[in-house]
Amino acid sequence: MNQEIPSEIEVYAMPERSLVCMESVGQLIDGREIQLEYIAWITSMLKLEHGIALSSDNINQLMDEIISDWSLYSGRQGRFFLAYIGKNVGGMAGIKHVSKDVCELKRLYVSPLYRRVGLGKSLVERLLATARILGYSEIRLETLDFMVEAIPLYESLGFVRTPEFTGAEGRGYGIQEHEIYFALNL
Repeated sequence: MNQEIPSEIEVYAMPERSLVCMESVGQLIDGREIQLEYIAWITSMLKLEHGIALSSDNINQLMDEIISDWSLYSGRQGRFFLAYIGKNVGGMAGIKHVSKDVCELKRLYVSPLYRRVGLGKSLVERLLATARILGYSEIRLETLDFMVEAIPLYESLGFVRTPEFTGAEGRGYGIQEHEIYFALNL
């Protein structure tokens, strides 16, 4: 049985990707939906994987953290990026000032619709370069054990596992036993 091979193969182009640095807290409105998606995903995964239900106060605190700590994510101290696929926000991440020499990678999230196309890696690489420009000598992060796509990404970029660090966010939510801590000398 002969099957004809099409003479032209249809190619589907990925919409343009861009990383946009948020210059003001007002610009975060574009990222509200991805933040809500991130919090819903974290909440559902904690429940599914570990039987942990975050309180409504914890959920509100997670939602408000970027805005309430905006000065640590902006200006000469940090940055927060939204990743766009075409006109849609497909991901987010930021670096937050901890001390003169240390910043923390925070809120890395890529919507499941846009995973496996390098968006998370692009965000982290941009933030590593930004941390160097801002003069940090170390970047650290905390992640959860069910973030199976993020963990190998961090390791591939040179992050190494470390003990829990002072100020780790998970302890405040009672989830520290499910966290993994990483650091990278810049």
